[in-house]
Amino acid sequence: MAIPNDNFVLRLHEQKNSTLVDMNVLDLVVTGPAERTALVAWAYGARGSAEMAGFSVIRFDPLGNVIPDMPGKLGKFSKTLCRFKDIECGNFRLETGFLVPTPDGFIIAGTATSIFNGEQNPIAVRVDNLGNIRWGRKYVADVGHPSTAKITSIVPLATPNRYFISAINSDDDTLFFQIDGSGTLLDFHLFSGTHIRRMRMTTLGVLAVGEILRGGFDPAPAICAFAATDARPLWIRWAIWEHELPEHGVRWFDIAEGESMLLVIGNVGGRFGDDSPMMAFLDKAKLPTTTDVIKTFVPTLGTDPVRLHAVVNHQDLVIPLKGGDTFSAFCVTGEVKQQPWKFVIKDDGTMLFQKKLRIPDGAKGSETPVVWASYEEIVTGGFVTTGSTPRGFIASSPVTNGRGSSTCSAETAVILMEDHLYAEQGILGLENVNMHMTDWSISEGRDLDLMKGCLDVQGS
Repeated sequence: MAIPNDNFVLRLHEQKNSTLVDMNVLDLVVTGPAERTALVAWAYGARGSAEMAGFSVIRFDPLGNVIPDMPGKLGKFSKTLCRFKDIECGNFRLETGFLVPTPDGFIIAGTATSIFNGEQNPIAVRVDNLGNIRWGRKYVADVGHPSTAKITSIVPLATPNRYFISAINSDDDTLFFQIDGSGTLLDFHLFSGTHIRRMRMTTLGVLAVGEILRGGFDPAPAICAFAATDARPLWIRWAIWEHELPEHGVRWFDIAEGESMLLVIGNVGGRFGDDSPMMAFLDKAKLPTTTDVIKTFVPTLGTDPVRLHAVVNHQDLVIPLKGGDTFSAFCVTGEVKQQPWKFVIKDDGTMLFQKKLRIPDGAKGSETPVVWASYEEIVTGGFVTTGSTPRGFIASSPVTNGRGSSTCSAETAVILMEDHLYAEQGILGLENVNMHMTDWSISEGRDLDLMKGCLDVQGS
């Protein structure tokens, strides 16, 4: 099949006379009719290991131009994380991070990981459009549970000024907690023996995906549902893979809601990494009562590695209308042959296109965060490692063949091999856990340079 070209590719670089250790685009959100925003993590170090880390927030338009600074709003700004005010600033890498737009800026929830000992601190900060910090908080489970954890997702609830957060601790349990717009803890629970990797708001409530660990690290892919207003537990559904092995199974990474289907994506693997991808279509009208999985597929390209990381859906009414026909399709991101990759597939399983971003010979890369901002504008982010240094990128792709002005991608020939999952369902029971919060601080960080151009012309 033919593929569309690209609207643009933005390459993110360190400033001159700086020694970058790594960089990655963690999240993307739509913040206006002609404005999109990226969250970028970075770390610098003169001896090949991180000595200072931080993050940047970058606003850009549908043409890939950084939004100019204006009264009340900056086009981009950078920060470092500090344990206390002006103490240990730059000593924490933003390992995971998610943007939630607010009327005056953003809430950023993520994991501040020490660049020296790997300690993971679950934090949230509120920053306004000028980069001023309203507040910063660290969220800690009380005695009897690990004080460290990795935040994996945040969603705004249907109740105004309420946010629902998931985090995985070192006991292989998931913490669920709510905060308000001031960062104050409102509710907190524990889901033992479970990893929740992503939460999404849907018409079925908040859907959370990951894996349950049965008798140790024996993963079974799971979907949990919570009420949209107060995150009250509703149901859990998991699946048995017919080829599973001890300490080896399917883990869901993300979920998206189409017009009639849910698409859930993930990978097969164990403690030491992922081996192959997995995806399944579910009839959302029958959840959670049915145990039927509509279709399960394994994307395959011979013996070359394929991985899936994120999925998003877009819907448009068909014109002229024919009984309310709706175009509904999913964009899935990941990597193929260790190159940044995406594909677009409709609710009925029709593949519209699949393509990888061209990168320099010998380089490796991946594509994860994705937003479908408008019909002809799918925006993705990720990183490409040239030499030994990962650098971030932002790419925009249309959907229609013949659209797009940049030829930065190449067609791929991944096929979808059918597989089988056997669904089970149960009661979603959470345990009580006590949590408290402490203050967290933010300081100024280093700026980033951006340039347009295909990734395969990026030097080391």
